[in-house]
Amino acid sequence: MKRYDIRTVMDFVAVPPDRMDACLADFKGCIEFIRGVMAIAGNEGYADKVAAMGWQWIDDGQVGLVGFMVEDAQTGETESEGA
Repeated sequence: MKRYDIRTVMDFVAVPPDRMDACLADFKGCIEFIRGVMAIAGNEGYADKVAAMGWQWIDDGQVGLVGFMVEDAQTGETESEGA
């Protein structure tokens, strides 16, 4: 299983073209997860608190979010969850 750290649009370039649809399916799940977190936290000010978000795509043939990374905009601290 190959793993890809996705933090910017350019990180998608490393994903082989024949695996892009699978990667994008997981990316959609990542976006849905972020929306859920924002809804729980209350959308107000959330974007101001997050400097960067990322996730690791695992080319394992399964759809689903395994882990993510959030960088605090004020402290610069990074928190990771999952893989």
